Amino acid sequence: MEAIVLAFLASVTLGALIVFTRRVHQRYSLDAISVFRRKVHTVSAPRIGGLALVAGLAAGSLAVEPEARTTAITLALCAIPALLGGLGEDFTRKVSSAARLCFTFISAAIAFFMLDASITELALPGSQWLLAFAIPSLFFTM
Repeated sequence: MEAIVLAFLASVTLGALIVFTRRVHQRYSLDAISVFRRKVHTVSAPRIGGLALVAGLAAGSLAVEPEARTTAITLALCAIPALLGGLGEDFTRKVSSAARLCFTFISAAIAFFMLDASITELALPGSQWLLAFAIPSLFFTM
C-alpha cells in the first residue's frame, strides 16, 4: 500500500510542479490553443504531463516489496522507448503519431521478451490455440 501512496504523491507533486513552473519551460512544452476538435483546453497547457506519470511509476517501482521490485523496475525500463517517443513529440512537435505508436510497440515487445508479458487468451473461439504460438502472441501483445 505504501508503494501506491508514494507513486500517487510523486505523480501529483511533479504534475503540480509542471503546472506551477510552466513559465520556465513554456517555450518548449506548452500546447497552444487550437481550433482542432481534439484539443479541449481553452488556455495553453503543458504537454509534458507524462513526466508526472513516469515519476509515479519510478517511485512506486522502488517502493514495492523486495520480491516484486525487480519486475517493477524492469517494467519501468521497458517503457523507456514509449517515453522517449512521447517526450520527443512534446518538446519538438515533430514526432508523428505513427512513430510514437512504433515506440509503444517497441516497449511492448521488450516487455514481452524480458518479462514474458504476453496475451495468451482472448474471448474468441480458437484464440487460445493461436496465441499459444509466440509470433501471434507477440503481435496481439504489441
